[in-house]
Amino acid sequence: MAFWLLNLIHRIACGEPYRKANHRELRFFSAIFASIPIWVLLILLFSKREQSYLHEAGTLGICVYWAGGAALVALWIALWVKLVPSAVSWTIATVAWIVMLALIFAGKLNP
Repeated sequence: MAFWLLNLIHRIACGEPYRKANHRELRFFSAIFASIPIWVLLILLFSKREQSYLHEAGTLGICVYWAGGAALVALWIALWVKLVPSAVSWTIATVAWIVMLALIFAGKLNP
């Protein structure tokens, strides 16, 4: 179940009145929505089996790899929220989701 839905159910169950998202929250969630297909495409394109770092890395290497990736995603989202309006994010998200789903269904992106 999605975190936002659990959070919404918890807040309503605790008696907090429902309110619309403010401008910053809209920008944040539209940035997340636009970033998901971009990161999926990047991960699938750069993690080919014959050249993948993760197949030969040890435990520490994998931990550093994922921690660095998480820090990069956090920096990406923080900059996106500050610099890109939500309408642009939704436009980019629409194009990115269509491209990602078309490539996956066409069989061009195989992990």
